[in-house]
Amino acid sequence: MYCIGLILLISCRFGLSQRPPIGPGLPIGLPPPLRKCSKNIRPVCGADGITHSNLCIARRLGIPVLCRKPCPCDCRCKTNNNPVCGVDGKNYTNKCIAQRCKKVKVQCRGRCPCKPKKCRKCPRRGDPVCGSDGITYNNECRAKCQKAEIKCQGPCPCRCSRLCPPINDPVCGTDDRTHDNSCVAMRCRNVQVKCKGRCPCGNGNCNDKCPKRVNRVCGEDGQTYINKCQAKCANVKIKCNKKCPCVSTTCSKRDCPFSRPVCGVNGRTYDTICEAKCKNVKAACTGRCPCRKCTCPKLKFPVCGSNGRTYDNNCKAGCARTTTKCFGRCPCRGARN
Repeated sequence: MYCIGLILLISCRFGLSQRPPIGPGLPIGLPPPLRKCSKNIRPVCGADGITHSNLCIARRLGIPVLCRKPCPCDCRCKTNNNPVCGVDGKNYTNKCIAQRCKKVKVQCRGRCPCKPKKCRKCPRRGDPVCGSDGITYNNECRAKCQKAEIKCQGPCPCRCSRLCPPINDPVCGTDDRTHDNSCVAMRCRNVQVKCKGRCPCGNGNCNDKCPKRVNRVCGEDGQTYINKCQAKCANVKIKCNKKCPCVSTTCSKRDCPFSRPVCGVNGRTYDTICEAKCKNVKAACTGRCPCRKCTCPKLKFPVCGSNGRTYDNNCKAGCARTTTKCFGRCPCRGARN
């Protein structure tokens, strides 16, 4: 009896008395079979953009249902007023309508136009500049941060006096009007230069009518012409009846009424610039020799020198002993100065 009881105890403890179920059944660990879907047609629109026959078929395929009707589904967004500006520059009631209904990405919150983003790396000092987009920036750094070209120094709008230096070098524009200089014509009036000098420009066949005899004259623009007729065709007044530059042969007080010493390029001091010209010597600087370090104002009126380099203004170009080829940065475009 003791042996039989011991055997029963061991079998109960280690599960030897369990038996598999009798009759048909599912194996342990397998999910129940999916039920068959009906053939009733009640179309639904899935997240894959395809219309399925009914909800059961869409669920069996594991596709979420957007709406219970054929595709496409209507846009469903709340009508709360939280305006946004899209990348197309249009205003939308809220972000949902812009992205889900109109398929447009949001550029910024709020109504268009979007305000420029703040540049954390730029200093706070106030040195306003006007950008090419017509917006005033606190300084050049913030303008560059917004990828805007600087149109002029100071707040917008840009006045012509800040765009061009006050140089009297009249030109005739394509609008048949006389402008102070080529910078005023091209940058302020958006007009191309037709010819140098005041309007009207000389006729194209004017030089053909002039005699071919050589009797050189120097015009007020500093250029030498073969004769007076060709200077007149270019609408330029004659400065002297010889080849440029015009240098007087005698130095009198009438020719040099003002006493202001200059230092010539040869290192000698002359009482007046007129006396230096009489000696056929160019002036290196005003004042007595030696010339001091060239100092110029910090105005930014970029000019392109004849050496192909860009200078901040005419003064700095003169300090580099080069003439101004055109106004603006190199290379020069359109007519030359």
